Amino acid sequence: MEQRRKRRKESNRESARRSRMRKQLHLDGMAAQVASLRAENYKMLVMLERATAGFLTVESENSVLRTQAMELQSRLRSLNEITKCMCMAAFANLDAAGHDMGMGMMMPMNMNMNMNMMMPSVDLYQCI
Repeated sequence: MEQRRKRRKESNRESARRSRMRKQLHLDGMAAQVASLRAENYKMLVMLERATAGFLTVESENSVLRTQAMELQSRLRSLNEITKCMCMAAFANLDAAGHDMGMGMMMPMNMNMNMNMMMPSVDLYQCI
């Protein structure tokens, strides 16, 4: 009976030792996984910071470009209005045959030049 008890004790000790080894291996594996996840987390954080910085740069550039586009659209509208007014004034200065009526609105210092030589094609300005 004593021998049986000794064997059981020895078996239990060996089982406990194997259990501790399994637990230690599991703990080591989990510690390695924690280290790996921390490294991956750091890399992702760096990538996120870079992406955020890039986004802010692009957003700033887009804001500048939108402002420039609005300014250019306004400028284009103004130039179209000026062109339209110039066309209207030029055509108001011509009689039905297309000759200068002598008002000199489009000719600085009333230069006596042939109006047909100075007038660009009507299609160029697309006047209505």
